[in-house]
Amino acid sequence: MAKTDTVTLSTGGVGLDTRDFAKFAKALRKADKGLYKQLQIRLRAAGDIVAAAARSNVAPYSSKAEASIRTRVSSATVAVVAGVGGVPMAALLELGNKARGASSGQFQHPIWGRWVTGAGFQAMHPYLLTALQSHAEEAWAGAIEALDWAIMIACTDEEL
Repeated sequence: MAKTDTVTLSTGGVGLDTRDFAKFAKALRKADKGLYKQLQIRLRAAGDIVAAAARSNVAPYSSKAEASIRTRVSSATVAVVAGVGGVPMAALLELGNKARGASSGQFQHPIWGRWVTGAGFQAMHPYLLTALQSHAEEAWAGAIEALDWAIMIACTDEEL
């Protein structure tokens, strides 16, 4: 599948950079798989805060886009993505398209927009970025808490 199957946004500075924790997470995975799994669960919970808000934001406009929202965790990185399973409407509702003649805040629908020349425009309803912006502090706190917890447990186990 192509990368266009999921919505990827530049958050404009909203978010938490966990790249510095990647080496820690990699070492933790090798040293204690159970603790690493618990870290992943806690990080997923932080991402689920934003995912739940995104689902709520898009639910009135597309049940398929709502169902395609997932939280992904890899190492110490959390991502909330939409369009999983090949749902192009998820990206269109968030980002729109470059349809000729489309006014701001609208996109040309990929199916019925082809049937009528100059018509077939649908309003955009951004949901991922707004969910992140409104719940960034909660998600950030959850991710920091998860990483602090894992570091504290790993250091305590190491001292024993």
